[in-house]
Amino acid sequence: MNPLYPILFNLNVFILLTFLHVYWLMGGKTGAELAFHQIARHIHKPEIPSKQSLLIRALLLGGIALFSFLQISSFSEILKADTITWGNRTIAFLFGLRALGFFNYVGLTKTYTKGKFAQIDYYIYSPICVILAICALLA
Repeated sequence: MNPLYPILFNLNVFILLTFLHVYWLMGGKTGAELAFHQIARHIHKPEIPSKQSLLIRALLLGGIALFSFLQISSFSEILKADTITWGNRTIAFLFGLRALGFFNYVGLTKTYTKGKFAQIDYYIYSPICVILAICALLA
């Protein structure tokens, strides 16, 4: 398989995720009920992260998108082969960990399984994280 396809898939997903986090950072509400977990005492109201948390997430996702872009652009000579290899391994590890989920609210092994987010996380978000991890390894 051409290694360009997994890189392009990751690039597109990370750009989309970056823009979503920037949208929520700017005060957008659409999709929040499906993107953030609900805690037991507020089952109908998602716990929206702080502005600082959203900014950090947007910057990290944007950095991963930039890393993916640099692999396929004319600037690819800037990155050494070892940097690309270890960068992709790190991305694969982080998203594999997110998919597996050593956390209370996210991942396949989460302990809190009630609410819309928990169901969508199990059937959509965690499998996407697995695909992102596999694509990072194939890149």
